[in-house]
Amino acid sequence: SYPFFITDQTKDANTSGGGTVLLTLNSQTRTLGVKLTSQFKESSTSFSFNADLTFTPTNDVAKISAPTGAVPLSQLLSQLGYADLLSSLQSSASSGSITGNANDSKRQADINSLQTQLEAYFQQSGNYPSLGDMNDDSWLTQNMPDLDRSALQDPDGPNDGLVATLAAKAYAYQPTDDSGNSCEADDTQCSKYTLTATLSDGTTYQKANLD
Repeated sequence: SYPFFITDQTKDANTSGGGTVLLTLNSQTRTLGVKLTSQFKESSTSFSFNADLTFTPTNDVAKISAPTGAVPLSQLLSQLGYADLLSSLQSSASSGSITGNANDSKRQADINSLQTQLEAYFQQSGNYPSLGDMNDDSWLTQNMPDLDRSALQDPDGPNDGLVATLAAKAYAYQPTDDSGNSCEADDTQCSKYTLTATLSDGTTYQKANLD
């Protein structure tokens, strides 16, 4: 979870007040939280504004009707003096950098989580599982009950399992025996592995068995 906030305080002869914008990005759930608080006083007039928003990815069609008298959030933020922040957020969103960074963070977290599970299994069994084992729900339930199944799926990929060769939008798991040969026919011979995720810029994030 990555928090980011900006706080502003203003005071002069006629005006006083301030506000805070808090953004929290959860790389696991890909949820963005936005909290806005603002209080201002000018002469005999004062007002306050509070908002708590949560943006969660969904494939559902959103149906939104604006209430009577509603104004765009961009207009409201501009009136409160946050036009520069809004422009920065819109620029990041249009370039895809927020989504890309969040997805890459999840990819790295997933690979690290899988490595932890693989090493724990090795300590108990003396070998690593085959690719078939890692894509078998029954085997995972019995041998890796603590594994979050979402760690098997790239955030942009339709495939809910690991693949044998490096590919975009999927995690590659390549177990071998001591000689570097396939051990799919006999997982008791699996003594090495590599785990690889392809990041949004085309580079890879990889982990291997611990020596």
